[in-house]
Amino acid sequence: MCQQSQMQGKTDVVLDFHVDDTTGNNEKDSLMDLSFHVPTSNTQFVGDEHRTSVQMLWQATSVQIDGGGSSETVVATFNEIAILAPRGRYSVELHQSFSRLQ
Repeated sequence: MCQQSQMQGKTDVVLDFHVDDTTGNNEKDSLMDLSFHVPTSNTQFVGDEHRTSVQMLWQATSVQIDGGGSSETVVATFNEIAILAPRGRYSVELHQSFSRLQ
């Protein structure tokens, strides 16, 4: 479950996830945080005279996380993302308590 989002520097947004420490040694890997680099030349989160592009993304994710929606609520969707493992291009949906690769 995503606990918070924060801006890091002038071009990065970091999502911090809750780590379930009650699973013991049964779980080997878990997602702890996810960092997004937002180039100033992007076209999806265009800044204005009051907010930069990274502030626009941070605000969009913060509203979803702080809103206290259900675990089915989509926090963010990214299309055609190249991923190394599993190899390929995927659409990625980040929900409050899980991620979906399609």
